[in-house]
Amino acid sequence: MPKRKYAVKLTGKEREGLRSIVSKGKSASRTIKRAHVLLRLDNNGDVKYDIDELHEVLGISRTTVINILKDYQRRGIECIWRKKRDTPPVKGKITGEVEAHLIALAPHHQGRWLQERGCHPGGNKKLIKVTQLGVALGAIQS
Repeated sequence: MPKRKYAVKLTGKEREGLRSIVSKGKSASRTIKRAHVLLRLDNNGDVKYDIDELHEVLGISRTTVINILKDYQRRGIECIWRKKRDTPPVKGKITGEVEAHLIALAPHHQGRWLQERGCHPGGNKKLIKVTQLGVALGAIQS
């Protein structure tokens, strides 16, 4: 068997943790799939696979196996879990204060108008365009 470019060397504790994740089956399927790949490509393990055999056995693409191995080289055993965001999501253009003013401006019988534009109190969507927002802010200030 040719030497692998990306070697997986798990400790006994890591191996047991991965086996536990796989056997319980309560984690996300992505996590379980990654645990399977690492267990089967472990140099210290019993059964040895190469990448071509493994992708056929697990029913995943060869590229996925290689990406898991690359991620293991960068992040270690933590690669089986989802990666945290490096940057926070984009902040909304409408603040809670502006949204409250818009709701206060609309008569109660026009609640449907607000819902169509995503401005109702229980909604998350902010569909008001910047031009509409400028008009609404002008109405608030005047």
